[in-house]
Amino acid sequence: MSADRHHSSFDGSPLQVAVVGAGPAGRWLASELARRQVAVALVDPRIDKPWPNTYGVWIDELADLPQSVPMQRTFPRVSLRLNDQDPTLERAYGLIDNQAFQRQLDRRLSACKATSICGRVTGVAHGRSHSTLHLADGRLLKAQIVVDASGGAAALLRHRRGPSPAFQRAFGMVARFEGDPLQGRSMVLMDYRPLPGAPSVGEPTFLYGMHLGGDRYFVEETVLVTKERTDFDALRQRLERRLEHLGATVLSVEERERCHIPMGGPLPDFNQPLLGFGAASGLVHPATGYQMTRMLGAGPALARCLAQSLGAGLDRDQICRRAWQVLWPAALRQARLLLVFGRDVLLSFDRNATCRFFETFFALDDRDWRPYLSGLADHRQLASIMWRFFGAAPIGLRLALAGQALSSGPQVYRALRPSTSPGGIHG
Repeated sequence: MSADRHHSSFDGSPLQVAVVGAGPAGRWLASELARRQVAVALVDPRIDKPWPNTYGVWIDELADLPQSVPMQRTFPRVSLRLNDQDPTLERAYGLIDNQAFQRQLDRRLSACKATSICGRVTGVAHGRSHSTLHLADGRLLKAQIVVDASGGAAALLRHRRGPSPAFQRAFGMVARFEGDPLQGRSMVLMDYRPLPGAPSVGEPTFLYGMHLGGDRYFVEETVLVTKERTDFDALRQRLERRLEHLGATVLSVEERERCHIPMGGPLPDFNQPLLGFGAASGLVHPATGYQMTRMLGAGPALARCLAQSLGAGLDRDQICRRAWQVLWPAALRQARLLLVFGRDVLLSFDRNATCRFFETFFALDDRDWRPYLSGLADHRQLASIMWRFFGAAPIGLRLALAGQALSSGPQVYRALRPSTSPGGIHG
């Protein structure tokens, strides 16, 4: 896909859709629009830059996508290392092959004659029938619909009032090792065991890791959720201390990753004349930091809505209202209140309480923890899951959950309140 090809985008005739941001969300949505014959432009200042982050996904959540997502590695099961338990989850997990996936989407965009524009968007102006993107080099790009897919910063979007964001922070690396940092496990979702010599204060951190074959591993020290901008150097030092404790010596480093993911902040204003997608539209799970499969699943539905609405001759504001409803129907907006509550529970926990939480959570039937992690359960299903979790939790954890619920306000209380007694919510 060559930059600025296939459409004279700056001659005054508007495109149908301009997607700002060429990360996984922007490229995926643009490719889904292009295959529906929508005239789309993908705009980014580093249009061909490889995606830097590591994206792990549950394989079964990709089953209904219109095209396959290439995997670098697939793991048939996932391990956890907690205080007193080392559960194994019999659920396949995959590491997305970023380079192959990016090339796959670029081939589709090129074949469908989508426009690729290398440029930095500095602002947007909204006219009666279209919007105009202002680029840093002075160019103007007109489109009927603008989609901000630029990530958590989402500079073009207005946001509602809502909960203050928290963050997931991580420092990781792909490296060759002498010794096994995962101690015989091929994929470790979280290793929360205490580190000898590590301070007991501050946010609890865990090891997330994958064996990539031979002596190659991806390892990452992660703060699941925090209100503080945990220093990456502190995370690097914790990772080094952990690797030393595990008897794993780094022979060479191929890549380093610094990850900062906003979680559970306010949603965009749904009455504005442009759209968001991916992290920009709040699709990041407020309690886990995952968003890839939620984004991939939402992309085809959003593209279908836009293509049908444009084909029906609806005006921009009507199209935007329809599209926001596809991304955030009422049931998912209410569910997000409960997921933010789950985030706030984790924010209040130290390492030992966090381990007790996950020991209880993953002891639930997987028909409970899978929909919770997906971010697609509606508020009734989530409330039911949370009551079952409460019933299974030890007394200390129950008291902490009850205290957090009481302090979270009436909206969360109403969303948690079952329509029948707690004993009758399992149906």
